[in-house]
Amino acid sequence: MRQVADGVFRLGSNHHNFYVVRHGGKATVVDSGATRDFAALEAGLAALGLTFDDVEVMVITHAHTDHMGSAQEASKRGVEVKGHE
Repeated sequence: MRQVADGVFRLGSNHHNFYVVRHGGKATVVDSGATRDFAALEAGLAALGLTFDDVEVMVITHAHTDHMGSAQEASKRGVEVKGHE
């Protein structure tokens, strides 16, 4: 995880990105990474002192597996997932 702007943290790899935007004690997740990235998302939130309960929404930018692969698992944890129909 790398901070790229005030309150904005990049997760992922050299091939794909997803982000946690921290605002106060809450977060917005932009994209979810690939299915295999779920643990990295959970660890990234924990490193920021957050859990999935603190995620207000996950916004999926487009329907590629490296951007929405972990969204279903996040949804099972109670995260609201939104994307273009």
